[in-house]
Order: sequence, then C-alpha cells, then structure tokens
Amino acid sequence: MVDIEKQTDYNSLVSRYCRRLKPIATGSKAVLSRIERIRAVIFDIYGTLFISASGDIGRADRERSGPLLADVLKAAGISVGTGLGNVAIADLLQAEIHAEHERQKLRGTDYPEVDIVAVWKSVLCGLRFPGWPDVCNDDELVKKIVLIYELWVNPVWPMPGVTQTLAALREKRILMGVISNAQFYTPIVIRGLLGKGLPELGFDPELTLFSYAVSRAKPSSMLFALLAARLKQHHSLEPGEVLYVGNDMLNDILPAARCGFKTVLFAGDARSLRLRPQNPECKTVKPDAVITDLQQVAKVLTQGE
Repeated sequence: MVDIEKQTDYNSLVSRYCRRLKPIATGSKAVLSRIERIRAVIFDIYGTLFISASGDIGRADRERSGPLLADVLKAAGISVGTGLGNVAIADLLQAEIHAEHERQKLRGTDYPEVDIVAVWKSVLCGLRFPGWPDVCNDDELVKKIVLIYELWVNPVWPMPGVTQTLAALREKRILMGVISNAQFYTPIVIRGLLGKGLPELGFDPELTLFSYAVSRAKPSSMLFALLAARLKQHHSLEPGEVLYVGNDMLNDILPAARCGFKTVLFAGDARSLRLRPQNPECKTVKPDAVITDLQQVAKVLTQGE
C-alpha cells in the first residue's frame, strides 16, 4: 500500500533535517585591501553564504552518502513494503550523473551540470519495484525525496554574519546576485533557514544564476560571461564595477577574474576553502582581497559614483 503525502511543506522539511553548524577556522589571515567603485556584488552560495558539511554541493563523501533508498522513501512518507531491499542509492545516482555528464560532453559542454530531479526520476523509474508509486509523472514527489536526501547527506547552515552582510550591502544600494553550483532546492533551503527568499534578501532575479538551470557548472566561463552580459544590459555595469565573492580559487576566483570582475576569496571555513595550490592555472590569479568573516565584505568596498 503506497502512502504518499501529496502536499509538501518544504519549510518543515528544512527545519526537520537541518542542524546548526559552525565554521571551522582556516588559519588564514584576512587581507582587507580596499576595492573601489563596486556597484554589484555576486556571491557563491555553498561554502560562502552557507556552511556546507561536505564543503560544496554534490561533494558528500561515501559515508555520509550512505542512507539506503528504503530509508529515504520512509522519511518521505512512502511505504512500498519490503521489496526495496538494501539499495545503496548513492551508487545509482553517481552512475546516472556520470552518464549524463558524458552525454553533455559529447554535445560540447565544457563543465556539465545535471538537473538532479531528472537524475532521480531516471533512477527511480528504472527500479520498478512492486507497489512503486508513479514517480515518472510526479515531479512534486520526486522533489520531496530529493530534498530529504540532500539535507540528509549534506547538511547546510547560514554562515555567521550572512544576514548582516546582506543588510549592509542593501543599505549601500549595491546590487546583489549569485553564481553558484546549485539545484532547485537551493532557494528552498535559503528561505527555510533565513525566513526570506533571495529577492526579499535583496538579490536581483536577473543576476541569479544556478548551474542546473543553464546546464553548466563552475568553473565554466559561460556562467560569468552570461552574468556580465546581464549586468551590462540591465544596469549598464562594466565588469570592473562587479565584485565576486567565493571560497574556491579554481571554481570562483579564476573564472571571475578572467571575466574582469574584482574578486574576494572567502577563507572562513576549512570545510570549503579551496586554495588549489597544485593547480597551475590558480597560480596565475590573485584575489583582490581575502576575508575570514562575511561581514568584512562591506569593509573592503567603497560605493561607485
């Protein structure tokens, strides 16, 4: 007998499965160089605005990726009897993600990104267990399953100072946006933990780019070029008037700098700080400033005329 909760209260799921996290000191020193004439600040999310237990979206290790499919479905309110067995869902997901990445690479995509709902639907529809619900035609059910699983294997929590930082930038009338490796559930988690959605927090929807929506992941230059074009079209901003804040030298600082943006490396949590010292490309770029506390973003800025 299948028991499915059709109406999903996403906020309650976020409250139920998220737990408080604290950043882990990196030992890095802040370099608060003054960055002038900035009119827009663009943020990474995972590892920058939000603590991520695995350091980034999609990076949960094998131990934390270990819940069985039956456990996840039970948490989602789905009962299909004992036919599921002990299916290690992480292995099935990784295989499908790898296959989709290869398909995208054949089409010429430099850094492929998946829509995780499509990945889950492909995996779940392929299992065909007795009593299985019609997941192939129920996106809402799949999204509920995905959200529970993601919160389970990769807990997140707001970075200290995030609300104060955003408020300070709003007060300065600085435009705000996002370039982040992210999925459909990212704005759900943000609203669930901060009590407000991205637009209410001051983010311009036109300047908010999630990787799954454009089938490209950082460090693809396409994401940064697309946002630069929107900044020019909608706000007449040049790249040098834009600041990008992220925690990864390869995924954040390098492509942002190549696009002409000013850059700030966030070195506030050891889980997510990625200096990439062995990467030769990262040796060619240096952030304009280094911060160890999000509230230092406002300290390095002077508003452009």
